[in-house]
Amino acid sequence: MQADRKSVKVRNLVKNRNVAIAVYSGEEAVIVRGGGRLIAHREEFVKRTQEHIDKYGLKLDKQGKGSLGIPLFNDKIHCVVEVTPKRLIFW
Repeated sequence: MQADRKSVKVRNLVKNRNVAIAVYSGEEAVIVRGGGRLIAHREEFVKRTQEHIDKYGLKLDKQGKGSLGIPLFNDKIHCVVEVTPKRLIFW
């Protein structure tokens, strides 16, 4: 998961590693519950960010910003959260 480093979800993650992510498609959904952790090492952050860009075919401008104006490779502003699933709920 990619997130703004100053977002509420990241601040909450620092206090409590339990996370839940819900993904919807029409009337179907999946909820992933598990443990989250911020990717702290710069090399791992860059690797995971590049994988995300490649997977979703994101285009960056000359300053490395995505379509929302977020500087994706700036780890002072942006972060990557790794989620280790413990439970999946489908409906």
